[in-house]
Amino acid sequence: MRGERLPWTLLGAGLVSYSGGIIYHNATAGGQSATLGPSPADIGWLLFYPACYAAVIMLLRRRLVRLHRSVWLDAVVGVLGIAALTSGLAVLMARSNAELDVWSLTINVVYPVADLLLILLVVTVFGLLGWRPGRVWWLLGASLVGFAGADSLLLVIVEAGWEPPVGVLSTLWLFSTLTPALAAWVRPRWQPSARMSGWGVITVPLALAVLALGLLVLGATVDLPPVTVALAAATVLAALARAACTFVEVQHLVESSVLARTDDLTGLANRRAFLERLARLEHDGTAGRAVLLLLDLDRFKTINDSLGHHTGDALLIQVGSRICAALRPGDLLARLGGDEFAVLLDNADADVARRVADRILAILAEPFDVGGTTLHVTASIGAAIHPDD
Repeated sequence: MRGERLPWTLLGAGLVSYSGGIIYHNATAGGQSATLGPSPADIGWLLFYPACYAAVIMLLRRRLVRLHRSVWLDAVVGVLGIAALTSGLAVLMARSNAELDVWSLTINVVYPVADLLLILLVVTVFGLLGWRPGRVWWLLGASLVGFAGADSLLLVIVEAGWEPPVGVLSTLWLFSTLTPALAAWVRPRWQPSARMSGWGVITVPLALAVLALGLLVLGATVDLPPVTVALAAATVLAALARAACTFVEVQHLVESSVLARTDDLTGLANRRAFLERLARLEHDGTAGRAVLLLLDLDRFKTINDSLGHHTGDALLIQVGSRICAALRPGDLLARLGGDEFAVLLDNADADVARRVADRILAILAEPFDVGGTTLHVTASIGAAIHPDD
């Protein structure tokens, strides 16, 4: 697919680089056991990771409607958290392997950190896509997790001085190499653009914030380097900033939800909000009797045509205000459109509906003062009783 050629090309280049490292290692190491020492093959292996990161992010960008600002804060939390973890791992490995030089230590710290980033990236993608990413992402995610698992397993085996189980690791690496190739050939099914929602969005930053807190607590009992403590503290601060940004975004969503269910002119509930309330009433098996009143102003078109729409709008605002004054607490008033209003009376019967309708008609019979013009309005009201009608 034209729009996805670049990320798949990057992933393919990463696999070529990874394969080059394997070919060089097999050609030079022969039958020797794996060691912790650096090798030119590490260049090919390590270049695979940034290619994967870039490819995954570019593919994800095509599925999301837009990236919120909080996602960029997630990246900051991730970088700081991984940096804190890296510095802590480096100190622990240096203490347990005093014979390693700086290059060997660096290489062997980078691999587990890069694998962890790969797993966190996959988890983040699946969370952003609502854990229903589709066949392509399942294949690609399984491949990347397989790479991370195989590399981590090899590092643990070599660190412990054991002989690597060639069959198991080779099978896992072969699976991890073939799976993205299959994913690249699978034509993805059409799916709507994903929207960032749910717990999956904050899973990774939350985990890294907990990790940073753990490092800070550990630093109180174990001698950790100042840079590790500083990075852990920065991670917690970034996570707090992310939480504050999320709070603001949630407020905006709430405001948008309210606006979507509010009539712009009168400030009353609109047709959508009223229909949602009716739907809840219909599906609520414990709901009592209720009455729906539909109200329509008589000859309102004449007022609009003779005095202008601005006068008609001002009149509708006053009409809505007066109807509200005639209702009971808890009753719902909505403007369905034009000069049509609806009232939902909970726990009401025909007698209650008649009394409320009479109050509405009486209060609307009083003259309206609209911009210095006195207007007289009458209305027609119909009623339906739930669940009878």
